[in-house]
Amino acid sequence: MAHMPLGQRLVDAGWKQGVLLPPVSSSVVFMPSHALTGIAKRAKDSPPADTANVADSPPHSVASGILRKTDAFVVISQACDIVRAENDEPTVLAMRVYTTDNDRILSAAASNSTRIFLLDPDRRLIVDATVLSVIEKPVLETVIPRPGAPNASVERRFARWVAARFSRYAFPDPIVAAVTGPILDGLHKLQQTGSPDLTALDPLEEIRVAPTTGDPPYDVSLLFIVPEMGLPDGGAGLARLAGHIDGWLTPGQARLASWDAVHYGEISVRDYLDHEKLQLDEYTYQGVTVRGLEPFVHQIP
Repeated sequence: MAHMPLGQRLVDAGWKQGVLLPPVSSSVVFMPSHALTGIAKRAKDSPPADTANVADSPPHSVASGILRKTDAFVVISQACDIVRAENDEPTVLAMRVYTTDNDRILSAAASNSTRIFLLDPDRRLIVDATVLSVIEKPVLETVIPRPGAPNASVERRFARWVAARFSRYAFPDPIVAAVTGPILDGLHKLQQTGSPDLTALDPLEEIRVAPTTGDPPYDVSLLFIVPEMGLPDGGAGLARLAGHIDGWLTPGQARLASWDAVHYGEISVRDYLDHEKLQLDEYTYQGVTVRGLEPFVHQIP
């Protein structure tokens, strides 16, 4: 097999998006006076990077290491990039994976978070998008890929989640202030009070909102994407949630003009693409973060 191209050997060995590898080092560029991540804080006294001969490079240090020995990493590169010749694509990208018993984190990872993804509910495996590692392909030949995503359905959802992480639609500030911000703030309050109405989100595939233009008041159109088998309560909980959303919008600024609950097989491509996915974790408006359903302060569990 030595004559076979490296990328092909890796794919034949089982390397693909969604499989796990043992903990590896990750690195971060940071300001020694203002270290934020765990890796940087442990290395805040390290000497600064040598930038003497690099014009306009800001003063910084570089930290690297293994965050936690109990962690793993999940491959996010696609098979087409793994199999590509190493001269063209020498590295594979991976994200940190950890296990947790924190029900709040598990719930956020299973729903609409852009930061964390529930890779395997049975093993309580959480993918953490804030920690990345760039791995040269020969490293992968020294280890055996471990099972990650438990089935093809999760593999597809994970692929969509990875893509969405880097293609999240940026709603304009006025829309965040008048529409998405109040919705997320309302959901956050339901979560804080333990409202049973929040369970209407559990079976949803996603929530999509049509971007609006012009001046307020904005007419808001929402699409709730539901499972093909329908909703267990016939949509009663979703109707209550839509009522909440209409009440959260400020009169004179926005109103819920329409909403619909459909599954992927019922919606046209045009209608689907006319709406953008509403991420339920957080949005930023003029430097202020609007809290959503994910824990606001991101901490290493």
